[in-house]
Amino acid sequence: VENGEIGELVITDLNNYVMPFLRYRIGDYAVSKDNACSCRQNLPRLSKIMGRVSDTIRTPDGRIITRPSFFGSGNIKKLKGMRRYQIVQEKIDFVKVKIVWHKAEIRETLSLINAMSREILGPEVKIEICSVDKIEHSPSGKWKVIVSKIK
Repeated sequence: VENGEIGELVITDLNNYVMPFLRYRIGDYAVSKDNACSCRQNLPRLSKIMGRVSDTIRTPDGRIITRPSFFGSGNIKKLKGMRRYQIVQEKIDFVKVKIVWHKAEIRETLSLINAMSREILGPEVKIEICSVDKIEHSPSGKWKVIVSKIK
């Protein structure tokens, strides 16, 4: 990828003499960095790790949306009454936002969630917002904010 773009992280482990990993896809996205390292090695660098491949949303126009991009710390503070949420990408052009609420009165927050989702995902993605009683943990016991069901 070009400098500053998000791309899938692929590594080569040449220190493992028994079985080196060549172009091993570790399942993470990262942002490339172009400036030189103080160690004077001329190797590719990363500016930040964006998250797991399975924890991203792909849009029909090819963009990759990560958890911080969606309801990042600045946006989440605007959303009142939410106890927990999960964004599930069912298809390339369909996303479901599941929300567990603290309160029953949620109209203002719902319209804000819809507007923020529309701005981030674009007009070609259908968005369904649904209230649920609980969001299940993954088999590892973690609460996944983004679940992508597409390849």
